[in-house]
Amino acid sequence: MTVQRSQAYSRRGRHTREQLVRSFVELVLAKGYENLSASEVARHAGVGRSTLYSHFQSLNRMLEVSLENPCMVLAASVLPGTSPDRLIALLGHFRSQVHLNAVFFREPILTLWSQCLAHYIGEALRRHRIQLRFRSSVPSDLLPPVLAELQLAIIRRWLQGRSGTSVQAVAHALTASTQQIVCGTDAARCARL
Repeated sequence: MTVQRSQAYSRRGRHTREQLVRSFVELVLAKGYENLSASEVARHAGVGRSTLYSHFQSLNRMLEVSLENPCMVLAASVLPGTSPDRLIALLGHFRSQVHLNAVFFREPILTLWSQCLAHYIGEALRRHRIQLRFRSSVPSDLLPPVLAELQLAIIRRWLQGRSGTSVQAVAHALTASTQQIVCGTDAARCARL
């Protein structure tokens, strides 16, 4: 197979994968996650079920892929020295789409999102060797899921509430609270980063 032909298949595969994820998100927003089938997603995307399964092992995997961008942004915010400003666009999007994306803040998606976010947080902490530099009061094996649940709880309560809390205030609360937990007893040194 020539390089050009291989690149064409690669582009086509990427396009199909993106179309499947778009269709998945549209259907989750319209019908909810628990009422969704792989056949519906494939039909909505204009592909066969076998094509869907060649790109994704399950609907759970499609959910994980659809949550990658928010998870990466939220996970980065737990790192000491990260500015709350990095969260503003994401939180603004959540706020502007609050009625549409409420399904993502309810079960069963919320638990799956929390697990996915914990994975990304764990990766970020390992990549930056945070757990070796600071002594968190939370055991290292519990730190990623605790931080993920805290972040999602703050966002969920903010979106469900009728308060006038600004996006900037929530971004600050997310970074300050999670970074404080990460830094634990070394909070003063952490604040200097």
